Amino acid sequence: MPFYRSNPYRGLSKMKDRHNLETAKRLSELRRAAGLTQKQAARMLGTTQSNISQLEHGKRGLSSEAAIEFCRLYGADISELLGEGPSPAESFALGRAESLLKAIAENCELDDITRSAGAYLSLCVYRMLRSLYALNPHNSSELFSLPEKEAEELCMTFIGTEPERLCALIEAAPAAKRSMLELPVERSAELRGFIKACEDMLLGNNSPDT
Repeated sequence: MPFYRSNPYRGLSKMKDRHNLETAKRLSELRRAAGLTQKQAARMLGTTQSNISQLEHGKRGLSSEAAIEFCRLYGADISELLGEGPSPAESFALGRAESLLKAIAENCELDDITRSAGAYLSLCVYRMLRSLYALNPHNSSELFSLPEKEAEELCMTFIGTEPERLCALIEAAPAAKRSMLELPVERSAELRGFIKACEDMLLGNNSPDT
């Protein structure tokens, strides 16, 4: 990375202090999430640990070229580094969640994963749809052939056990297939945003409508 070996920061305008510190913090978080030390990141980028440290502490501005190289190394999206990822409400959008799961399933070309993901999501929607449908007194329960209690028990059993069943199938697949269970690098920010939104909700830090 030649732009690290000279002085890549000469002539660059500094970010505003607050924004610079926020970006610096995210830069450090992305490095840790990638499982790298400052020394390892510096070696892979052809710079020094001192440069990495100064950037992560907001003592140096970050050029656009350097930001791109960091994101490539850490497997992150530039919007993630700049704090422009999806909001919690966007992360909870059904289409986004389904898209992430289907993308991972389709990437490894294991039909069992694609079918399982579709069935799992369909039953989650079926369970919610049935509950909402019952709230309207004009709707007839005859639309559903399964009694409400039986349907609920069957749904919960499937939703609770399907991930374990699917994992057993995947573990039996060739290692080359399992190594493809990942999203394209350009969707890493979207995935991390979705995971964070879900875990925050589980901890009571937000809800889908915040």
